[in-house]
Amino acid sequence: MQTSDLPATLAGGVHGAHDARPALQHVAVRLIGAETDTARVTYTDSAGTFRFDGLAAGRYTLEFRRIGYETRRLAALSVDPTRGTRVVVPLQRYLLCERWDLQAPRSPSAGRTEPAQRAPARPT
Repeated sequence: MQTSDLPATLAGGVHGAHDARPALQHVAVRLIGAETDTARVTYTDSAGTFRFDGLAAGRYTLEFRRIGYETRRLAALSVDPTRGTRVVVPLQRYLLCERWDLQAPRSPSAGRTEPAQRAPARPT
């Protein structure tokens, strides 16, 4: 049996780029084979780790997705069955805005009442 015929492992961890909690759980990790059209998906556990076993040696792309975080892709990762491959990936949180102000801005005339306009008198 050749080394390239042995099953390989690709594993790693995901953490927030600027979070106090380093591990991110429930991150969807998609594995895409570069030489084949195969794709597999797993999710990070409570420690932020993931693992793909039984891979053929070769190149793969990993895609990381989680609500509230930017999607990250790592392309052309080489998987070697003799060593295994491990990656650690930081995800950047979306920075939409600091605060939502749902009230309409007040105009300078807000709160003042204008006198009612009279309709012009009709000639009789």
